[in-house]
Amino acid sequence: NQARRFLNYVTKLRGLTTSWISDGVNSWLKIDLGRTVLVDSITLGRDRSGGFDDRDPGQFTIEVALTDDVYANGNDSNDSVEYSQVFDSSSVSFSGIIVGPQTLEASFSKSAARFVKLTVTNAGAAIDEVEVFGSLLVNIDIKPGSSKNTVNPKSKGVIPVVILGGASLDVDISTVTFGPSGASPAHNGHTEGDDLVLHFRTQETGIQTGDTEACLTGQTIGDIDIEGCDTIKTVGK
Repeated sequence: NQARRFLNYVTKLRGLTTSWISDGVNSWLKIDLGRTVLVDSITLGRDRSGGFDDRDPGQFTIEVALTDDVYANGNDSNDSVEYSQVFDSSSVSFSGIIVGPQTLEASFSKSAARFVKLTVTNAGAAIDEVEVFGSLLVNIDIKPGSSKNTVNPKSKGVIPVVILGGASLDVDISTVTFGPSGASPAHNGHTEGDDLVLHFRTQETGIQTGDTEACLTGQTIGDIDIEGCDTIKTVGK
């Protein structure tokens, strides 16, 4: 898994008095990531110190949502509408048992999420640590000022791409790539207000006739992955 940790929601608590413990079958816990991100894996453990080897979770599911209208109240009355399931441990033949200090990793397709919900089947299950991995979702604007974002794949020019709010994110420009072929910036870029403006040589991007979207990836100076996409319309033969 190449994703770096975006948010580390960790209790790192030792002992039964400080673990999250389910009060019945199919109990759940939720994590508010604070903003919309692209998540692709979650790890969880019972007790990394190996001091406890009981209270196994049984099968578990992971769901994600962009909104949760009653999150603060610990209510799940609208979850069936707001949340989508991205992982079911029974589909990968999980035994339902965490062995000693073992850490479980659940990987799934990248999903945009603000909220993550973990549901365990066993009553009395204990979870001491949960970590969420993924990329920071950023907004980009290809060819700012253009409503259609037309791109001629045969052009020998450059494509301007703006990372909205990129200046405050401390983007490491040396890590930024754009397009299917992962073109590097043609220049060091410059800021306009809080936005970061970069240019990429069209023929290095790998954009092909018929493509309708192009994406940018990179990292911040703090090693947080970023990713953003925008629509395009290709022209020319």
